[in-house]
Amino acid sequence: MNLIATALTLLIVGSDPGTAVFPLLKIGQGCRAAAMGESFTGLADDASAVYWNPAGLGVVAGYKFDLSHQEWFSGFRDEVGHAALPLGPGALGLGLAYTGVDAVRYWDADKQEFLESSSWGTILTAGYGWRLSDKYTIGATATGLYEDIILETGYGGAVDLGATGRPVDGLSIGFAARHLGAMTYGDGFERLPLEFGFGAAYSRGMFNFTLDAVAPAMDNNPNVRAGIEFIPVKPLALRVGYRTGPVSLSSLGYFNGLTGGLGVTVGNFGIDYAFVPYGELGLTHRIGLRIEASQQATGALCVIVLDKETRQRLPANLAVSGSVWPGMLDTTATTDELKLSGLKPGEAEVSATLDEYSSQTKTLTVVAGRTTQDTLLLKQLTSDIIGGIYSAKTHWPIGGSLVYSGPLSGTLPVAANPGTFRISDAKKGVYYLDATGPTDEYLPQVCTLDVPAGQTVKRDFYLWK
Repeated sequence: MNLIATALTLLIVGSDPGTAVFPLLKIGQGCRAAAMGESFTGLADDASAVYWNPAGLGVVAGYKFDLSHQEWFSGFRDEVGHAALPLGPGALGLGLAYTGVDAVRYWDADKQEFLESSSWGTILTAGYGWRLSDKYTIGATATGLYEDIILETGYGGAVDLGATGRPVDGLSIGFAARHLGAMTYGDGFERLPLEFGFGAAYSRGMFNFTLDAVAPAMDNNPNVRAGIEFIPVKPLALRVGYRTGPVSLSSLGYFNGLTGGLGVTVGNFGIDYAFVPYGELGLTHRIGLRIEASQQATGALCVIVLDKETRQRLPANLAVSGSVWPGMLDTTATTDELKLSGLKPGEAEVSATLDEYSSQTKTLTVVAGRTTQDTLLLKQLTSDIIGGIYSAKTHWPIGGSLVYSGPLSGTLPVAANPGTFRISDAKKGVYYLDATGPTDEYLPQVCTLDVPAGQTVKRDFYLWK
C-alpha cells in the first residue's frame, strides 16, 4: 500500500491502533452527522440512525432514504446508503456502506517489484427501532461485514444496541453500543472496534445542539464530539461541529477537529454537503441526496363498555371490523376497554355482545392524528312474567290482585275480565308471588318463581273459595 493510503489508515485508527480490525466501522456515516462533528447518538432522527443509534429509528416519521458519496485520498472512496421504513410500533432500518480503491501498490511475495490491485470492503446492516412510549425507544441492528485486502479476504458480523429517552420536551438522551462482533481472515477471529456512545440533543426553535462522549473499548482514546444545526428557514440547514476523535488530532493539528456543512431541502428531496479536514492530507468532502415520503397519518380507537343502568364497566366480547388497517381488520377481544392504534382513516364497525345483555353495534369514524373515543352501553335483558287468576272449581277467570317481590317489586290489580296479568321488564332472579282473589272468600296462593334473563315465564293461579 502506498504512503498516502498508509497515512490515512493510521489517522483513522489513531496513534495506537490496538487490536481491532475493520477501521471502516469507525468512519461515521451520513453527511448530516459528519457536518455536526459526528455527535449523533442522542439526536439520531433520520435514516442514518441505523448506524448511530438504532433506537432513533423508533422516532423516524415517514419513509426516509439517503445516499452519500465521499472522496478520500489516493483513490479511496465511500458510497453509503440508508433507509428507514415505518413498520408497526417503530421503523425498520437498512444500511449499506462500501469503500474501495482501484489501485493499491504492494510488494510481490519475493519483494522484487511493486504490483497493483484493488481493495474494498462493505457493510450491510438491518435493524429495528421500537417506540415503547412517547418518551422511550429501544433498538437493535445486525451487521454483516466483508473485506478484500489484496491477498486476503475477511468475513464478520456485529450487533449494535441502543436506547433513547426524552425526559422533557426538546431534550433527548441516547446510548449506543456499536460494533459488538468479530472478523475472521481465515485463521481465528479478530475483534472489531467496539465502542460505547453516550449522547444528548437539545432542540430549541431554529437550533439543534448535540453532544456525544464516545468510549472505545480496545483502541483509541475516549473522545468528545459536539455539533450545532441552525435552520434559519425551512429549506436551509447550516451545520458545524467539533470532534476530538477517533482521528488523532495531535498528528493532524487541533484545527482539524472542526467540521461543517449544510443541507438544502426542496419538497421531498434534499441535498447535503459536509467537509472534514485531515491536516496535510487535505480536506475531504461528502455530498448526499435525501428522499422523504410522508407516512399516511393514522388514527386510533378507544372503546369502553358500560352497563346502561349502573354505568359500571362490563367485560364484553368486543369485535372491530373495517378497512382501517392494512388489509381487513378483524379483532375480537373480551374486555371492558379496547384500544387500537395505527389505524387508517375510515369507518370501523364496533360491536359488543355479552350473555344476558342486549348487544350494541356502532360505526365509528377513524380520523388521522386523533383518537376516536366512544362508549357502548349494554342493557341487561329483561323478562316478562305472565299468567292469570282463576277459580279452582270452574277454571273461569276471577281476577283479584298480585303482589310480587324480588329484583322487581310491586302490586298489580287483575281485572276479572280477562283475569290475566303481565309483569314487564323483570330482571333475572327469583321472585315471590302472592295472588289473592276478588273477595276474602278466596284462599290466597303463593309461589316462588325462578326467572331467567330474556325469556317469558308463565304462572297461573287457581284459587279455592
